Amino acid sequence: MRSVFQSRVFRKCLCATWITGALMLGSSPIAPHNAIALPSNNTATETHLKQAQVGPRLPGSVSSRVRRALSRFLNVRRRDISIVSYTQQVWADSCLGLGTPLDQCRQETIQGWRVVVTNGQRNWTYRSDRSGRRLRLEEQGNNMTNVNLPDEVFSAVVQDAQRRSRLSVSTIRLLWAQERNWSDSCLGLSNPEVICTAVLTPGWLIGVEVEQQVWIYRTDFAGTVVRPEAQTTDVGLPGIVSQLVMQDVRTRTTDSVRIIQYEPREWSDGCLGLPEAGEFCTQAIVPGWRVVIESETGQRWAYRTDSNGGTLRLERPRQPTPIPQIPR
Repeated sequence: MRSVFQSRVFRKCLCATWITGALMLGSSPIAPHNAIALPSNNTATETHLKQAQVGPRLPGSVSSRVRRALSRFLNVRRRDISIVSYTQQVWADSCLGLGTPLDQCRQETIQGWRVVVTNGQRNWTYRSDRSGRRLRLEEQGNNMTNVNLPDEVFSAVVQDAQRRSRLSVSTIRLLWAQERNWSDSCLGLSNPEVICTAVLTPGWLIGVEVEQQVWIYRTDFAGTVVRPEAQTTDVGLPGIVSQLVMQDVRTRTTDSVRIIQYEPREWSDGCLGLPEAGEFCTQAIVPGWRVVIESETGQRWAYRTDSNGGTLRLERPRQPTPIPQIPR
């Protein structure tokens, strides 16, 4: 009986010791790895977590259109493009804050998104409206790149370029596109074989790379009328430079224009050797380009740029040297 009693006492003490230890562990700030967390009474923390989980998500239409735009721009598969980050934004005008002198930007509040995407090597940043129907690329000030181009328009341009070049479609990629309003049904490119109706025609101005050349197209808005605008230009000139030069020259003429000459240069200062009156110019060698553009009427413009087009200067036509009059 003594041994049995002693065993019962031992079990009772052991049970009490286990309960006490469990209570002490429960009050300890160190919890087991697989412990179940109890709901917190901190209302502010709960609200913060709920907002983080339920916060605004990027609409599928925006994600799809941004990835499609960059896949065209790089001529890669859409599945090779991924979203890095995105934030909600409010833009001050219909051009999403990236208007050019050629744009007619309405001053209105546009709810939208700023989306960073990547191909695994570098990032690009797009601006969009709420649904992604308006889309612009932030690329070193290249506001001409509004690449929310309808599929049917892009396909029509690719088909024409492929027919003319007889090259594979895989060698053709979209460089840039911009919505335009053409002055007539011929898209501002007169053709003696076609009767042009003088009616405002919405459409697109499009640059595509065909193997190692840049081709410029004009189309109507649906892509049913497709016309090449310029002769091919060797793409050795960086695309961003040719785009910014073409963008500037279009503020000076409505004629069809093309790049007829370009060459790499080293300018003597930060003003590219063309300082304005009273302007301070950094004294350093600046690598860049000299680009000559000619219109269909024979007018020419010569531009100087740095290596990426961030600095752009127009050479003024030289005034003829007056011939001294010999006194009679």
